[in-house]
Amino acid sequence: MTSKASRPDGAAMGLLLTAGLAVPWKKRLVMEAGLRVVALKGVARRLLGERPGELSPDRIVVFLFTRAGDLVSATPFLQLLQRRWPDAPITLVVYREVEQVALGVPGVRSVVAINRRDGLAALRQLWKARGTARTLVLTHSINPLVALFALLSPAGAWAGYLWDRTYRRLPGHRLEFTPLAKPFDHLVRQHTVISEALGIDSAPLPEIAWSYSEAGLRAPFRELMTKLRGSGKRLIVVSAGSRHANRTWPIEHWDELVDRLAALPDVHILAPGAPTEASVAEAFQSRHPGVVTSLAGNTNFHEFAATVEAADLVIGNDSAASHLAAVFKRPCIAFFGPVPPELRDHKRPGHVFHGLAGEHPCRCGYDFFREATACPHGRQCLTSITVERAFATAVDILSKGAC
Repeated sequence: MTSKASRPDGAAMGLLLTAGLAVPWKKRLVMEAGLRVVALKGVARRLLGERPGELSPDRIVVFLFTRAGDLVSATPFLQLLQRRWPDAPITLVVYREVEQVALGVPGVRSVVAINRRDGLAALRQLWKARGTARTLVLTHSINPLVALFALLSPAGAWAGYLWDRTYRRLPGHRLEFTPLAKPFDHLVRQHTVISEALGIDSAPLPEIAWSYSEAGLRAPFRELMTKLRGSGKRLIVVSAGSRHANRTWPIEHWDELVDRLAALPDVHILAPGAPTEASVAEAFQSRHPGVVTSLAGNTNFHEFAATVEAADLVIGNDSAASHLAAVFKRPCIAFFGPVPPELRDHKRPGHVFHGLAGEHPCRCGYDFFREATACPHGRQCLTSITVERAFATAVDILSKGAC
């Protein structure tokens, strides 16, 4: 059981985190200070002879405020939690726009979808997930909604990942900081570190597991895919978009690669993506009518996933397409820039995956694309990945029939 002394700590943490987030340029300083204050309180309790309780959660609340692709890639972590505490139901807290993706995650008891544009609605939704004193709360990041939840919830156990440090507060334990060797870890790596902090053996790491809804595939999309499958042509999915400019292979490289792929015999290229990527996909189609089909802006996430599942080859940036290729074990080429491919965990047994990275040694991590600032190196980590290299890799995969 959690001691009464630990509950004010949760409230204090929430207040301090919220105060820090209200002043952006001070947020890291205030968050670090707040967490260390909680840590000192925990040390004092231990010195006074308080013994830590055995962690036996009655419920697990996992905050996954991320995009669809990262949500899919987090499924091995959720399976680890299920393996460790099979009797504790898992609640996912996600943004409203990825609710349908979250519903496809196996083993999750409930999904709380947060409408971040409506403060009162978000408050009501967080209240539903607040749990009990035996609830375990896990988060891969700290933001105002997580800080607010710390104020609302009586949960006695927290674990998470904070910038270049992990932190842990178990019943009766002090808050622990563990420096990481690689501060710009992908979400999969962050979750592995959180698992270790909780004493969960992550080896072997479960495979990515997610499924789209057949009901989410609309009639026009079904007709198109039936026609393409019956054509006998090899399907290549080209996903040229990313919400982060500093993680995107240059568009002129994409243009040349699509031109070369379109010249191959017996291929058809599908260009899915968000509405913001429609102009790029439509330009591909206009240059190669009958060979390229633009789907950008015309498909939901379930249809995007079904497109990847049907592909003989998936080519994309370090984004949702490569995560889905791992789910369905489709041959994949992904372009890596700020974060090197060895820090990502797309590789699965039986999965043909080529993470192509450039020659520039900067590897700024998440700093530049998160802050949307221009890369001072001209994105050389991406621009140095040549079209020749990408095309040769694609031809090699297709020639080996690794599909």
